[in-house]
Amino acid sequence: MKLLEENPNRLISSLLIAELIKNDITHFYVSPGMRNAPLLSALKNNDKAKVFLGIDERAQAYRAMGSTKASGRPSVLVCTSGTAMLNYSPALAEAVKNETPLIVLSADRPDELIWSDANQTMEQNNIYARMGIETWKLPTTDNNFPLESFLSRVNRFLNLCETGKPVHFNIPFRDPLDGKTVEMPKDRVELARKLFSNEKPHNQFIKDYTPINYEIEKSFLSKKGLLVVGELPPNTPKKALKSLVSKTKWPIFLDVLSGLKYDFSMNDGAIPTFDHPEVMEYFKTNKPEVIIHVGGRMTSKHYHRFIDENSDIQILHVSGKTGINHSPLNAQFNREVAPDKWANIMLELVEHSKQNSFDTTPWIEFVRKKRDLIEQSQLCYPLVSKTLIENLPEVCDLYVANSTVIRSFDSYTGFESHPDIRAIGHRGVSGIEGFMAATQGLRESSDHGPVVLVIGDISFLHDLNSLALLEKEGRPLMIVLVNNYGGGIFSLLPLEKGEEILSMMSTPHEITFENIIKSFHHDYKRITTPTELTESIKEFNTVKSGVRVLEVMVDNDTNTKVYQKLKTVRL
Repeated sequence: MKLLEENPNRLISSLLIAELIKNDITHFYVSPGMRNAPLLSALKNNDKAKVFLGIDERAQAYRAMGSTKASGRPSVLVCTSGTAMLNYSPALAEAVKNETPLIVLSADRPDELIWSDANQTMEQNNIYARMGIETWKLPTTDNNFPLESFLSRVNRFLNLCETGKPVHFNIPFRDPLDGKTVEMPKDRVELARKLFSNEKPHNQFIKDYTPINYEIEKSFLSKKGLLVVGELPPNTPKKALKSLVSKTKWPIFLDVLSGLKYDFSMNDGAIPTFDHPEVMEYFKTNKPEVIIHVGGRMTSKHYHRFIDENSDIQILHVSGKTGINHSPLNAQFNREVAPDKWANIMLELVEHSKQNSFDTTPWIEFVRKKRDLIEQSQLCYPLVSKTLIENLPEVCDLYVANSTVIRSFDSYTGFESHPDIRAIGHRGVSGIEGFMAATQGLRESSDHGPVVLVIGDISFLHDLNSLALLEKEGRPLMIVLVNNYGGGIFSLLPLEKGEEILSMMSTPHEITFENIIKSFHHDYKRITTPTELTESIKEFNTVKSGVRVLEVMVDNDTNTKVYQKLKTVRL
């Protein structure tokens, strides 16, 4: 760890990078450039910085987001000036919506070059403002830059980031951008050395947790209820929450991204998703008086429709996050507290409450009939998700892409638990890009067993550059690429009118991916039968490292017919 003292640019960059690391922010996702050379030099000379290189800024941003999801700590993006930072926008939009803390360090030209319309210049300040991201445009780094005030402002921005908000440092650099020596005042260099050598951050913020009054929860437990657990960050402590779910006698609705869905089976009181029409009808007839909704939004849009149509149901929303995007908007009660901390107190209340038991008997036969239909089918999305969940390694990370993929995994219901399959996704603005990059970031920042990514063909096409990021070493990675030659979800959605534009909505193609994947030197296997899929998953369970891609060929007509048959099963 070395303070660079050759010129003001390097000095400030060294202090900034060191201050981030003192705040336990260590993962830096870097893209090449010249204007950001002082930042790159500071990273190169700090042995505590973990640097991950990548050409494509869009992929790097998703990679950083995956890393943050896995570790719970902010990741840092570093880019040059100009359009580079614009390529971060899709991932930053997702991060804002899901309150995933990311930090952008963008290098910039000084004002005199921007005003003169010099090459590779644009107004970078507040370029993310419409997303709700705050920017600090640093003063141009010269010898008048007050160092202690600088570090105080850095830490205040990082404290903002700790609440789950991405932040942007825009840093103008004048020449020299390299290691050319520029004379600096001796007292300034001495102060920089002192600040750099401090082990702790320059400023620290103490959070005060007020004791919680649980009278609302006590009143809820005396009524007919439904316990719902939505999306939770993968690194969220869940021990107490798992215990609470196992002890409640209410029906339990668990989202695929809750981190709990596969911990509980039908035999534990877990119900299928509201996307099954029969589930919606059951709860319309057997309406709960109250709902306790823990965590973020649900994948099932029909659950949100249910609560919108039943405004007389009282809802308590429990979340450690503050954004309105994470709660049912008509929740009358909102508890801003870490879910596991809340669950610890709730465990005692549940022990002494008189909840009515939920009878799962009719549901079990309903689910069994649907499972039988799936097991008898050819390759289709429901069979892919079922086969994976029931054959994956006991401990693994499962990254699920959007569209049909996440809905398929959310619809899964079984009779056995799979407690250490940790499902992860990015469902905020629900873009289809960036999943391979995000999976690689997660792979780099967590050690929760092997990693599996399930992705559709259009999402895969959007992220081809990220095949270059997938390192051969590290945790084993299996990509299950479901190829139905286009965006098949649109054939599953109700279109009362407008079928003539379906071909434009579904982006049909005739691409298979074997040659593309092999050109990046990854293992590849084409899957055309359910048996091949099962055998390939079991084979993956034995590997210790490397990247393998399974291209699962799904006929879209077959897939649609399976979904239509599943709708004929009645509760």
